[in-house]
Amino acid sequence: MLAKLFITLAHLSPGVKRFTWLRLYQYLARNYPTADWTFMNYGFQPGDKSETPVLDEEDECNRYFIQLYHYVATGANIEGKQVLEV
Repeated sequence: MLAKLFITLAHLSPGVKRFTWLRLYQYLARNYPTADWTFMNYGFQPGDKSETPVLDEEDECNRYFIQLYHYVATGANIEGKQVLEV
């Protein structure tokens, strides 16, 4: 029921969608503080498994999130540049 309400609110207008997502992120960050929670973004699974980065075992639980950053960062030459993640 809450999921349907969230989806309905998100589809009303871009402003309502932004407001709803902002409040949800703030709620989650405030009410679920944990050291294990490193990422609050979507993940990525490449179609070709050979494109997946090699990770340390302790990073495997965050594989999809790390793969998203890897995919975006390898799409452009960022060597020597400052990168801001928003």
